[in-house]
Order: sequence, then structure tokens, then C-alpha cells
Amino acid sequence: EQGDRIILHELNPNLPGRHSGYWPHYSLQPSICRTATILELGNYTTAHRFFERGYAEKYNAAGHKTAFFDSVYSTHIGKQHWETDGKNAYALNDVSQFQLAPAPLLPQNEPLVGSMAEHLDQIIRKIRSKTPFGLIRPSDGERAILKNRTLTNCDAWTWRSGGVLREQLANSIRTTDPNLYIGIPCNSCNKAWNCTEEIYTEFTEKFQVPAGQITYANIFMNSNWAKWTEFIRNYTGGLYFVGSGSTESSIQIKSRHVISATLVNSWETDGESETERILEFVGKLRGELICFAAGPLSKVWIPLCMQRNPANMYVDVGASLDIFTKGGTNRMYISPSHPFAKETCVFRQKPTKRLVYFCVFFKDDYIQLLKLLLTSLIYFSKTDGIDFLVFTSEDFKSRIENLGHQMGLSIQFHFMECNSVHEASSSKLRIFDYPSINSYETILYLDTDIIIQGDITQILNHKLDDLIYAIPEGRIGHEFWGGTLFDLNTVDPNTEGMNAGVILFKNSETTRNIFKVAL
Repeated sequence: EQGDRIILHELNPNLPGRHSGYWPHYSLQPSICRTATILELGNYTTAHRFFERGYAEKYNAAGHKTAFFDSVYSTHIGKQHWETDGKNAYALNDVSQFQLAPAPLLPQNEPLVGSMAEHLDQIIRKIRSKTPFGLIRPSDGERAILKNRTLTNCDAWTWRSGGVLREQLANSIRTTDPNLYIGIPCNSCNKAWNCTEEIYTEFTEKFQVPAGQITYANIFMNSNWAKWTEFIRNYTGGLYFVGSGSTESSIQIKSRHVISATLVNSWETDGESETERILEFVGKLRGELICFAAGPLSKVWIPLCMQRNPANMYVDVGASLDIFTKGGTNRMYISPSHPFAKETCVFRQKPTKRLVYFCVFFKDDYIQLLKLLLTSLIYFSKTDGIDFLVFTSEDFKSRIENLGHQMGLSIQFHFMECNSVHEASSSKLRIFDYPSINSYETILYLDTDIIIQGDITQILNHKLDDLIYAIPEGRIGHEFWGGTLFDLNTVDPNTEGMNAGVILFKNSETTRNIFKVAL
């Protein structure tokens, strides 16, 4: 009960006897509802044949509840329950209310897994099987809006800070719905404008994109573009298109919902009416592929379309189809010879493991030194949670592998050919060429002529800054510490040098760049 005269509907299908507790919080019977709530949820379009139940489930899923007065104060004007003549809402809509079982709820989609190419393959399979889902791809432009920065993008629309689109966009990309995939920039390409660790972290942590729904913002672009557009050109089901293009197309477009190319500019005044127009456009479609190319507006519209009519495939294709819908494009990845056509985004997970590595080249004596080093390490130090890697040539592999077996250590290998002593001594600097390096947070290099006399986990567990840690030694003016490598007219020859036999560092962009420069 809510006060003296208002009763809240209780959802409890386990109540004894005859009751309405099985019904999820909403009914066409007269009740107390906020008009704004009903308008926000939209019409009765649903995958259920029993459309009132479908709407009730949507109402309940949004967190709403219904209250009733404690008596009857009004009745609807249609057929009453106790009347035998006349038609109720189901009959008027030519829908059987009870003879047909409700259509099943739409299945929940699983998270996309694997590489960017594999994500695309999974999306294509969903389209072929007509599995309903949505996909939006907020990227650098949307990031600027979310950070409230005035923006004119390469497609000539302008958003000005303070506009309502910012809040709408923020709400959309926070949508928790397993059937909505959200493509964000990766953290490995490190472009000047996008796909950096900072931008990735903003989307995942600051903008709160749900982790289980994440895919790649470039899923239809760069190295995936050729395969994606080949699929679209051969897709016999045809598609519906939402965007500004009106060029006669070689792809099968069933119908276009044309919008202004600069609708973002007038969103404050036209957004509400344009949104209602798009919701009406998708409302009666079933099992259709609907492609959106409306910039940040696609990200707002697709979750709303999924609420209004969840029975379709809503895909934010961005500029990937411009060449077919506009007759041209300013995206360079469409040229097979351009570097962008070969680029693939990768979600690089934050490394957590620890790595110790060594370099063994040319002489068998170095294998004997490695044996002494590993023997002392096992005797004095813990080895749990540490991976061991040897840079070497393939002809040394079997002997080093046998050495590891004798000591109970699993040794990984990275093979390279060194043609000089200088190349061999510099090989340690190529650690970031190791394919699995992104698995490691803390990295320790050891020369093979070292004997361990303590627990090295005390070093590996130390919190590191973006620095290279080594033992100070000598002065760089001396040839042993780089005297022949520096211009001593511009660099102080008394600058302290370092012993490169033991180097400790964390896996970061800063250390990667230091090693790259050193090469």
C-alpha cells in the first residue's frame, strides 16, 4: 500500500491462489502512470503476439512500476471483460490474444570475441541469420562531444559545446543491453588523433561503456573494409539506409530515410521531430538490416530504435558505405595500397605478468654461463609467477631447452640472427619485438655472466616509474660507457653512465620509445 488510497502492483508469480502477481507491473487497465514514461517507452510494437505482455515486460525492464486507486473510478470505452459482444484491442488489431502463444523473448547476444577481423565475422553471421542486435561506434568525434568541446568534423557538421546532444550521447553509450554492441577506439594504434591508451581508458572508465558489449570502433574500416563491403554488395536480403546520401547505388537498398548532412548543426531545434521520424520509419520493419550513417546521431538513435522495435539489426556503418551511397568518400582505407587499408586495431590488455630475459649468441660458453646463472637463481630466488625468455639463434634452441628441462624451468624463445658482436650485444634492445611482450608489466634483463645471490622477486615487485633502472657506472666520456656514441661538444662527458648488464623497466610507451631511440 502507498498511503490510504493507492495500492502498488506487486510482481510475485509465486503467490498462492488466483492472482495477477505474474503480470510485470503494467496493464491497459486504468492505472496511475506518468505520461512522460509512456511517451519515452514508445508504442506497442513488440516481438510478442500478445503485445500488451510484451509492452509490460519492456515497462518492467526499464524499472517502472504501476499503482492503482483502491476503487473503480473510470472504465475504458471499449469492450468490457464481462461483455460478450464487441471487439477488444486484440480483435481490432486482428491479433489472437490467447490461442497463439506469445512469441519468445529475443535471445541475448553473446559478447564478441577475438581479433577485429573475428568480430566482423561474428557480426556478418548475425546479419545472415537475421539475429536482432544493435551496434554503435563512438570514436574521436563523439569523444570531443562528450568532453564538451566544440567540433567541426571532416564531414562538415559542427557541434557547439553545451548542446543537449552531449547528454544524449553519454546516455546512449552507457546503455546496458547485451544486444547492443558498442565499438570504441583501441589502445594500441597510437595515432595522433585516436586509438591511444588515454582515449580507450576514457571510454571504458570515464564514459562507462559496459565491458561485455565492447567491440572495435573501426570494425567496418581499415583492414576490415574490403571484406565488409564485399558482404554488403552480395547481401541478398537488402538493407534500409539512414543517412544523407541519395546517389543511385550498386548495393541493394530497399528504402532510404534521408536526413540532412548537417543535422547535428540544428539538433537543438530539430532533434526531437527527427527522432520521432526515424522511430516511425523503423517501427513496422521485421528482421531487416538497417544501416545508419548519421555521425553522432546514429549513436543516439540506434538504442532508441532497439527500444521501439527490437526485431531488427541496427548497424552504425558510418562512412564505410559512402562510396556506394554518396558516390565518393574522403576515407583513405578504400585504396588497397594505402597503409590504412592494412591496419588492424587490437585491444591490448593491461599487462600483469613479469618477465626475465637473457641473450645467448655465437659461443657455446654463453650456454654454460646461462646454466650457472639459472642454477643460482633457482637456489636463491623464488620463480613462481615469472616467465623466462632467451634471445638466441635457432641452432642453440635444443641445448637451452634441455637446460630448462633439467632445472624444471619453462623457457621461451625469440630467435634472431646476429652477424656481429655489436648486433648480439644490442639484441637486448629489441625486447619489444617479442610477439608476446604485451603480456608483461615488469621486465628484467640479465647478462649471462651474473650470479644471483638473493630473491629477485623483491626487485620485480617494486613499483616502477617510467624510467630505465640500472646500476650507475663510469662516465659517458669514456669509450667503455659510450664515448664514441656521443657528441661530447654538446653532451657533458662527465655525465654518469650505466651498467647495461642488469636493466629493470616497466612495459610502457615511454620505455618503448627509449629502446627504439637506443637502437
